[in-house]
Amino acid sequence: MKSTSNLLMRGAFWIGATRVAVNLMGLASTIILARLLVPEDFGLVAIATALAAVIQAVTELSLSQALVQHADPEEDHFHTAWTMNVLRAAILGVLIAALGWPAAYFYAEPRLIEIMIGFGIANVIGGFINPRLALFERRLEFKQWVFLSGGEKLAGFVVSAGIAFVFRSYWALVVGVLASQLTRVIVSYALISYRPRPRLSHYRDLLNFSIWLTFGQAVQAINWRANPLLLAAFLPTPVVGSYNVASRVSSLAVNEVLEPVNALLFPAFSRLQSERERLRAAYIRTQGLLALLSFPVGCGLAAVAAPTVLLVLGEQWRSAIPIVQFLAIAAVIQRQVQLSPLAMATANTKQMFGRDVRALIIRLPLVLGGLAFGPSLGVGSLFGALIGHTLSSLLNALLNMQLVAKIIDLGLMQQMKQIWRPAVAGTLMALCVAGALARLPEQSELVGQIAMLIGAVAAGGVLYVGIVALLWLIAGRPAGAETEAVDTARKVLGRLRSRGAPA
Repeated sequence: MKSTSNLLMRGAFWIGATRVAVNLMGLASTIILARLLVPEDFGLVAIATALAAVIQAVTELSLSQALVQHADPEEDHFHTAWTMNVLRAAILGVLIAALGWPAAYFYAEPRLIEIMIGFGIANVIGGFINPRLALFERRLEFKQWVFLSGGEKLAGFVVSAGIAFVFRSYWALVVGVLASQLTRVIVSYALISYRPRPRLSHYRDLLNFSIWLTFGQAVQAINWRANPLLLAAFLPTPVVGSYNVASRVSSLAVNEVLEPVNALLFPAFSRLQSERERLRAAYIRTQGLLALLSFPVGCGLAAVAAPTVLLVLGEQWRSAIPIVQFLAIAAVIQRQVQLSPLAMATANTKQMFGRDVRALIIRLPLVLGGLAFGPSLGVGSLFGALIGHTLSSLLNALLNMQLVAKIIDLGLMQQMKQIWRPAVAGTLMALCVAGALARLPEQSELVGQIAMLIGAVAAGGVLYVGIVALLWLIAGRPAGAETEAVDTARKVLGRLRSRGAPA
């Protein structure tokens, strides 16, 4: 039988490979469709997508997670999950379609009616997804996601590009969504056999786990959309646009590095839910690894925000540079506590709902206070809001650590021991790199911008590794993520030497 660590390593590889493939297809799709369609097409579909996404978020049942977490799901559990998904999708599809009429009236855009009907149909199709896909997560088998996510993305890309090339219509984007959902459902049944039966016999078991996730996701949908809505009430629209773009850049940078590991935590922790000592050890190990990976990315992005924004987005996005810096730091702080997978694995989803409500209660006053009092404090409304957002991230992270302590009896100081060395190293590295860039003349040519960015990233990487290693040695080489990194490096070097040795 394969060990959990080997399964996790394989899972991380397949999740990472899937994300790379899907992101490359997404990038190619965006570039091609942008050349075939006009901004108005994207704007119309973006309005409909946002409306549908809000409704989906506040009604999500999280039944797949319930099946993963369940100690021993029976066949009727899968039938119940399938039935509940289909019923929800049908009701939600009608609701999304019906929303087209008030949306068309509010935005004075009658074409939204047919687009929302299309999205409603897509939602109904997606409800027929095979619930037995949860078995792959329970077994920590993730290579199937290459076919599921890749096939879905490829189908949407091909259909959208074909329709856009022939008709030059926004329908390319709508039908692409329909094709993606249909392909995802078909592939799900091709990957693992399942013959659905209408059942509701175990709905209480599944809802007992997922109901608090549903409430939490509803609050999260409000929580994470609150910042741009609040900014729009106080600041000009271009500033809000800069904030949205900066938010995407910062979250993408941090999430892309951590997601292959983070996606494994829920099923991995679920396997250990009845063994608290092993679960506690797994959490400590994971927290140290994610801290070691996240701080150089987030702090590094904050340090090289200026050359990155100017090179990737262009001069017109210069105002987004300081926003990227603040949001990158906030994103790193938020990712230091792995509460969601731990709470789901131990059936503490009510704690997650409480966390989401508390996060909203803390964030809103701090962001609003920053907007209102930032000018009187001499930092301006925007920077006041960014400071409030960052402070709320720090405060919520500390409170989340207390919840972790309550769930698995892991004290605050034990958790901080896994974080402080990467945090100090990342901060010192960012200060050094940002200081060096501030002394260098700004590059206006493309080659110069690329060279400056590559040089800054390389220097930051060397600095971070050196500072972490020094702090680890000063601390007496404690067991943790640094130890595993050193052991892994030795194994890799050993293999390279053995391959290079003469026969």
